[in-house]
Amino acid sequence: MTLTVAAITTFLLLATAAHANRRSDTARNLNHGLAGTPMANTGYALEAAGFRYHISPYLIAGIAGTESSFGAASCRGNPYNAFGLSSCTTGWHVPYFPTWASAYTFMAKFLTGRWPNASNAWSYRGYAACSDCWAARVAYHIRARFGVTSAVRYP
Repeated sequence: MTLTVAAITTFLLLATAAHANRRSDTARNLNHGLAGTPMANTGYALEAAGFRYHISPYLIAGIAGTESSFGAASCRGNPYNAFGLSSCTTGWHVPYFPTWASAYTFMAKFLTGRWPNASNAWSYRGYAACSDCWAARVAYHIRARFGVTSAVRYP
């Protein structure tokens, strides 16, 4: 079988378009699930952070749901820290997040750096005092808000 440059180019363009559509679908699903919360309309930023660090944006959102009701109870001094990082105090250095996008990027990098072999919400031992309770709540938020599983890797 002989492949032409045109055939390969067409295949790559179709694959890229399908991937872009899947990313847009994810961002729209995130926006739908986050509607009515302080994180509303941030699905594209959340999806971009997840894509960059190969971690599910649904997991990041589920953590925010567990830690701060999707930003409704974020840290007072760092309102985009919807993840309870450092228990909202100075236990360890958490940068100030000027935007949701910066918070999502930090969180994606933090999760993949600290738990590189995580496969589901239960893999994040040590994130919270009761790891099993926390993981169950994160998984619940992911299912209830977005209708997806608590898989960690993305895309």
